[in-house]
Amino acid sequence: MDSFNLIELTDRFLERDRTITEERLPHMYPSEARCICENTGKVLGNCLRSSYYRLTGIEQTNPPNARFHYIFMLGNLVEKFLIDRWKEMGIWLDGNVPFTDMEYGYIVSGKIDAFIRNWTQRTQIIGVEVKSFYGYHATREIIGSTNQAGRPKIDQLLQTLYYAERYRDRGVPGFKMAYLARDSVERREFNVVPTVTSVGGEVQRIRPAVDGTIYPNISVEGIRSSYRLLDQAVREDTLPCRDFKKVYSNDEVEAKYALGEISNSAYNKWTRNRRGNPLGDWQCRYCWYENHCYRRNAGDGTEIILREDGAVPEEQVPEVREE
Repeated sequence: MDSFNLIELTDRFLERDRTITEERLPHMYPSEARCICENTGKVLGNCLRSSYYRLTGIEQTNPPNARFHYIFMLGNLVEKFLIDRWKEMGIWLDGNVPFTDMEYGYIVSGKIDAFIRNWTQRTQIIGVEVKSFYGYHATREIIGSTNQAGRPKIDQLLQTLYYAERYRDRGVPGFKMAYLARDSVERREFNVVPTVTSVGGEVQRIRPAVDGTIYPNISVEGIRSSYRLLDQAVREDTLPCRDFKKVYSNDEVEAKYALGEISNSAYNKWTRNRRGNPLGDWQCRYCWYENHCYRRNAGDGTEIILREDGAVPEEQVPEVREE
């Protein structure tokens, strides 16, 4: 019995190279929704360059490890558990509903978690996106704290808003985002209603009203604009700029810490050992193309950091082998 490690074998199986995969027409995902904050200019949601790499067939240099697969599995179990309960309650209508949007010249395709009947108005249909989470920071953001109201994660809100807007003209007034913590099993839901607002009394925008509160700096139009940029980049074979940074500069760390965007514990670890505890955007840490985006082998076993446009610094060009 002790001649093999079952958990280790399972991990290796999850991380295996899948040489045979399903061939599908390249399309964008609702989970890749991206928007520029109209107030700060900050990128919200997914990284445009990461989506570009996927759509153009770049091989993943940082594929999902076993831990990712376990987390993904637990998320699916949470979704299945809730949907099974809604079926027992008699309000479930459909699940994993295919979603395709081709109206604007590009293809966005995904699946909606569920549609249910409104418990108090049985003729009304509501969409539902199920999300799971864990950890102190996610709990503080979603559930809230004594000095901070809970709110949905912004990237997941963008995805849900995109779904809700497309179903608005089909008699679906809005979507619910149902959250469940995988560690503490705390629960929270948010009601998301696409709402037409005006800018300066002239330009109209469709924005999310979350539990009745309008989010004024994001819009469906902003999401569509990002999809158009991605589609153009793929068609013209033009590498988009990075939306996020793997490592912040010292000045960026200090500025973000002053704004409360970096926790005390992370900041203190960074001050004790800046090289050993670098700070940067989590989107880069979990990106499946991180090494391709930032580094190339220089041919002598060392690696070099690429420029923002993806090119090799001129002084190192002779040392870089062709890929």
